[in-house]
Amino acid sequence: MERQADAIVIGAGVIGCSIAFHLAKAGAGKVLLLDKNGVAAGNSAKSGALIRMHYTDEPQVKLALAGLQYFQHWSDMVGGPGGEAGFTETGFIYLVGQNNAERLRQNVAMQRRLGVDTRELSLEDVREIQLGMAIENVAAVCYEPHSGYADPVATTQALARAAQRHGVEIESGILVEKLVVKGGRVVGLETNQGLFEAPLIVAAIGPWSGRLLGPVGIELPIKPHRAQLAFFDRPAALDNKLTYVDLANWLYGRRTNDGAVLAGSSGFAFPDSAQNEATTPAITDQWGGQSDPDEGLDPDNYKETTDPEYIEYTRKLLENRFPALHNSTFRRGHAGIYDMTPDTRPILGATPLQGLYIAAGFSGQGFKIAPAVGLALSQLIIDGKTRPDLDLQPFRLSRFAENQPLHGEWEYI
Repeated sequence: MERQADAIVIGAGVIGCSIAFHLAKAGAGKVLLLDKNGVAAGNSAKSGALIRMHYTDEPQVKLALAGLQYFQHWSDMVGGPGGEAGFTETGFIYLVGQNNAERLRQNVAMQRRLGVDTRELSLEDVREIQLGMAIENVAAVCYEPHSGYADPVATTQALARAAQRHGVEIESGILVEKLVVKGGRVVGLETNQGLFEAPLIVAAIGPWSGRLLGPVGIELPIKPHRAQLAFFDRPAALDNKLTYVDLANWLYGRRTNDGAVLAGSSGFAFPDSAQNEATTPAITDQWGGQSDPDEGLDPDNYKETTDPEYIEYTRKLLENRFPALHNSTFRRGHAGIYDMTPDTRPILGATPLQGLYIAAGFSGQGFKIAPAVGLALSQLIIDGKTRPDLDLQPFRLSRFAENQPLHGEWEYI
């Protein structure tokens, strides 16, 4: 098989589908989307799919704000039925202890300046909005009334359908084995199904990125991290309507549409530091998890089921925050792979190899910003610049060699 295209996107997760859709919509010509397994067959399907805008740095806040607009106005911005991404507006709260109270207030002020609808709540307000939540160890809370969660598989499939409506050809069963380089630029791919030629290639393959780019001299500071989620039965008496990130209790979660409670905590990966000053990547978006025990993790061969110890650990965290979940029944669980960077922010944009672009290193934070990433990257590729509010320069690969990691002024501790 030998195929030619104007652009090829590798990876049919939520990021790759968004990029392919936006490239085709912007007039990139013939666009191919390749995946070894198929649309939403990998880590995108395992996302907690929280939709929120609370970050400590301005670039990610801007991407998340733009992403929310897609979920709110899906039919207008993507096409198809308005509810096909499964977006549910629940409201979102971010809870912190005393050591982070002032930092939260500073971050809320920054987010409001950027246009985010967010505000600090009193603890009494929290008790009224979220009945059944114990908040004795909470010092400050902020609230986003229009945030919530979506369906990760439905969102990815909806973006794939939108891409196809704009002429994108999606091919599964294509394992990309090697980048083809001539004269300092990428010209194609060697795959298990033969040669694919294109002057523009975008790699959106998460923890597999290093395997593909390393042999052409592009070293990526990306390491895999196994992340687990657990689902518990929700008693009818508990109306846990809010989506939340709970830094004071090492927990994040939401309700599900089938009567369960989704719960996650990366604190389990750091058992010696979970009660100390260290924080965790899934919750605070600032620590890279580079010292955790996943150094040699193979993204093609890892345990995808939930550890029994993790189930009990997470159940106890849930009980601390929602007493009604005491001894709640475990329903199901799974583990996926985060592609972690040292600053836990993604790598987006051009690479040193002409014609090759990358979208990787999302560190478990990619789902909510996927629509905005697709838009911004397509603008950068086609026009050479992005919308002013979606500047990708802070996410450039070279920031690590330049010793300029992306952090906010008020990172949580």
